[in-house]
Amino acid sequence: MDTENIRSPLELLIFSAQACSVCHAVKPRLLELADKYSVPYRLIDTQEELEFASQLLVFTVPTVLLMMDGREIRRESRFIDFSGLEKTLAAAAESI
Repeated sequence: MDTENIRSPLELLIFSAQACSVCHAVKPRLLELADKYSVPYRLIDTQEELEFASQLLVFTVPTVLLMMDGREIRRESRFIDFSGLEKTLAAAAESI
């Protein structure tokens, strides 16, 4: 997987790990936001896709990247600011 394989102008990349309890706790809320704004998402297990995660400088989980046209427009790691992420998602979804 690489950043040139973005399937949509706007995409949410959700990085997590099996042993991460915080990842499991925030995942439903992230998926709800993606559905609310009709933004496609990819769930990426950093243990299985370590090279891809490191290419995007993801070294902690959970990490969420909002990508627009293959470029990162917002990053949230560990402590996710859901209201800020939602504002960015809404603005980005409206612009496409």
